[in-house]
Amino acid sequence: MDQKRLNRRDFLRLSALTAAGAALAACGPAPTPQVVQETVEVPVEQTVVVQATATPPPAPTAVLAGGNIECTVVWMFEDLDVLQDQMEDFYAENPGITIESVSWDETRFKAMMAAGTPPDVYRSSGRQTAYYVGRGIPLAIDPYIEVSTKVTWDDLAPVHSCMRWDGSSIGSGPSYGLVKDWSCAQGHWLNGKVYEEVGVPMPGPTDFLTYADVAEVAAQFVTREGDRTLRFGYSGGADFTTEKMMQLACIENDVTLYDEYYSRVNIVDNEPAYDMLKWLYDLAEQGISPSPINPHSGWDAQDFGQGKIGIIQDGYWFSALLKMWAADDPAVQELVDDGAVAIMVAGVGWGKKNLNPSFGASADAIHSQSKCPDGAWKVLEYYTSGTPAIIRASSGWGVPPLLSLYPLMPKETPFDQMVQASQQEQEKYANVALQQNPYYDADSLGGVVWVQNLEQALNGSITFDELVQNVEDEVNQMIVDGINAIS
Repeated sequence: MDQKRLNRRDFLRLSALTAAGAALAACGPAPTPQVVQETVEVPVEQTVVVQATATPPPAPTAVLAGGNIECTVVWMFEDLDVLQDQMEDFYAENPGITIESVSWDETRFKAMMAAGTPPDVYRSSGRQTAYYVGRGIPLAIDPYIEVSTKVTWDDLAPVHSCMRWDGSSIGSGPSYGLVKDWSCAQGHWLNGKVYEEVGVPMPGPTDFLTYADVAEVAAQFVTREGDRTLRFGYSGGADFTTEKMMQLACIENDVTLYDEYYSRVNIVDNEPAYDMLKWLYDLAEQGISPSPINPHSGWDAQDFGQGKIGIIQDGYWFSALLKMWAADDPAVQELVDDGAVAIMVAGVGWGKKNLNPSFGASADAIHSQSKCPDGAWKVLEYYTSGTPAIIRASSGWGVPPLLSLYPLMPKETPFDQMVQASQQEQEKYANVALQQNPYYDADSLGGVVWVQNLEQALNGSITFDELVQNVEDEVNQMIVDGINAIS
């Protein structure tokens, strides 16, 4: 057996091809692979065996060659019933395609894949493109985009780069899905009524704030009744943002969260990443933000609308949610009646660089083992460009995936105009290349590892430094497990 050290690109390319080649085999006949085993030294203090396979075949080309499509497309989607009135044109244009809806459930998704009957189309996320591709789950859709007249390369919003992975970096290589809608993830919403009550000056929609300023202001918003918190000052959104917030802190300081092989996460000796976690910890420890030992009553968006949180981390899509709630809640209606009450600012950072990328975008992908990939593409193409996409764009429910739909975003009211001013400012700083680790689901850093250790630290079982060390150790073990799994 030949032994040598592969460079980062060779190692990741071979790893990705190994998994992707096996999973994509159902898409068409592949040439007999030439199998070569190589022992690869990677900086995880263990030897990894990588098998190279032939390049997977392109997507089936029945649609490209013409002809009717007759099949059932299983779409793992929240609720197809909501879309039925928006799909009339689709059924008229594609009478041979039947859509079967299956509610999204991760456990069921894995079970369907294990049984060899995965959904043809499934809800994905640009945050997890590299992770999914490394396991051979999504189908590369480039051949379809090449011939589509409805979803074209030059009409795709720049955020679509999060769906591309070349085995080494996000933003180049094949495309593995289409964005449904998206938002710049460092947009923050400020409740003007809380600012007015406390007597703090209100920033404008095109302002960038610093984390230090946010912490200082948010501390003034907190109100308590005994041990009960009536109003929190700040909430940073879903736990999946934790890893991405550390990445942005690193980028502001010209360092990275992972090493060049993606084989280790560095937090303990990485000052920007450490400081980001310390900022989050301090807000939780001081009761300024909700925490595992002091949770809020509902969820961020709901509590913001009710004046129970002064500042939340949410994006453009939140404007549509506020307007929807306003129809039934006079208190929320006050927030959207005037563009100066609920404000979305351009972003929050450490003040060294203005950064506001999308953390990944909500998306949909075709499974590599789809029994009807051509029909699946027709569904995905219509959902991205047809009536459903037009309705989403017109409502403000996320920035559209196609540039041609941008003019449909709401601009009529002072509130809408405020949101557009902020969104346009955010997009100036949106094209930031975040790392995507192909070996583990980075959402678990915040959603599992961070939360579990945070609770122990807040209870006094461990120190903050022990919390950070635990997070680093546990994530590095997940990366090692992922390398073993796909190599």
